[in-house]
Amino acid sequence: NQASGGYACGVSQEGLLTGFCVTKNGGKHNLINNVSLEKGTKLVAFEDVTSRAKEIASKFPYARLLGLDFCVTEGGGTKLIEVNCVNNEINFYQMCNGPLFGNFTEEVILFASENKTSYCFDFNL
Repeated sequence: NQASGGYACGVSQEGLLTGFCVTKNGGKHNLINNVSLEKGTKLVAFEDVTSRAKEIASKFPYARLLGLDFCVTEGGGTKLIEVNCVNNEINFYQMCNGPLFGNFTEEVILFASENKTSYCFDFNL
């Protein structure tokens, strides 16, 4: 949980590490707990996580941005930990992988310009 003192690591669309991670304050690291984040390292069970994420996301038709937390078990299976519909810390996505919407940026701009704006207020008391 990077927002609580952990790390966020970038991953390519092919499931390869970007070679570094960042902290909440923007510190950049290539080694965490003596584990190298060598660029190009393939994540275990990435295809399964991706497939399950798409399936789960389809159950949230009104959400514009979801954060899905998964873990991989010792046996290599995947488990969903939680679905985050708010407070997704998009700054970490962008610090690790660049612009949030990437190749979809123009599509998002077009959608936003053609659709009515709505607001959701999240009050944490």
